[in-house]
Amino acid sequence: MRRNLSKLALLTLIALPAAAVDVNLGYYDVSYGDEGLWNDATVGAGLQFNGTEVTYPGTPWTVMAINSAETGLQYARGTGHNDFDLLAFGDYSGLPDPAGFYSSASGTSGVWVVDSVQIVKREIWDEKSQSLRLDFVVTNTGCEDLNKLVLMHAIDPDQDIGSTSPTYNTVNDTTATTNMVWSAGPVTKLTVAYGVCDPDTQSVGHTAWSTDPYATFADDNGATADRTMHIREKIGTLIPGESVSFSFLFVGAKTPSDAVDVYYKAVEAGACCNDCEWTADEIKKAWDTDAKDVSGVKAIAPKSAEKTANDLADER
Repeated sequence: MRRNLSKLALLTLIALPAAAVDVNLGYYDVSYGDEGLWNDATVGAGLQFNGTEVTYPGTPWTVMAINSAETGLQYARGTGHNDFDLLAFGDYSGLPDPAGFYSSASGTSGVWVVDSVQIVKREIWDEKSQSLRLDFVVTNTGCEDLNKLVLMHAIDPDQDIGSTSPTYNTVNDTTATTNMVWSAGPVTKLTVAYGVCDPDTQSVGHTAWSTDPYATFADDNGATADRTMHIREKIGTLIPGESVSFSFLFVGAKTPSDAVDVYYKAVEAGACCNDCEWTADEIKKAWDTDAKDVSGVKAIAPKSAEKTANDLADER
């Protein structure tokens, strides 16, 4: 974890309604709503991986949230609730990745404020990578310490609602190392995942639509259910004027096993912008452990997949 705002300074911030931004490059097509998050009600789309809509079906649900002893819970949900003021939002396309991992970089950058907290977020990927990196800079703009500060990003993956047997369910698991959490379509096996860049300060898991970064994250152990997928950074204490920067990885893949490989290949190649200080041996050991763990989980269509898309829409 690095505490230097300038290293992640976003040079492309412009005053632009987030709903006007849609970024399409390579494996990802992302539409942003007025909150500056994935899911735009105007076009009825959110994050798509390889042409499959992931975050918009059902009740569109993408969350960015903070909690601290001083601020309490504050969150924004794509196409819904918003405690934040979005000061600026813009297209990041065409600018280089400071970490040097992504070429032909694309993505977005934005600034949010709430109480004495400023959040700068950049999302970046390229035409060849199945991973997407979320960079954050969080600053205490107030006059008092912020304590027990946590930031969370979360989605409700529903990638199989457009499959031959429509379902809102996903097969959900946290890997053996707890470095990665994934949700796979029980019919298609298409998988999305969050991966940590700093195992010491970040954690992952599933909940039932919790918007609170303090929530208990579950390891669903391959269970099939309609669940939300989460990643968080435990920032701790920020003194007045102090900033902390960190990154998360988001992965799309054909199967859970492929997702593990995409994640660790990205970490190995430096995608985490130096947040991850693992040695090569540590990466290899973790990769082998998680590859073995995921190979034992099979994505099997549940009986509920026999329901029609209209039935499922009524349930939601």
